[in-house]
Amino acid sequence: MFTWEGVDAVAVVRKMAGATNGRNADLGSIRADFSVSTSANIVHVSDSEESATEEVARFFDPSEIFDWDRQIAPYIYADDEL
Repeated sequence: MFTWEGVDAVAVVRKMAGATNGRNADLGSIRADFSVSTSANIVHVSDSEESATEEVARFFDPSEIFDWDRQIAPYIYADDEL
């Protein structure tokens, strides 16, 4: 398991994951490519920052969460987004 953070992370990851039902997900999304089920939809994505905060606390022990410098950040974000 892992957790992501970043500018508009919830919206971006929800789009990457695709619709909950893999049969309805856009081609190229994680669920469309790897799932055809609603209940076994291969990936969980929070629906809001508030839910993400609660779910991270539920699924992860604090010792499993750590900060790290993303060396690629200057290439994927504009200066005013960091």
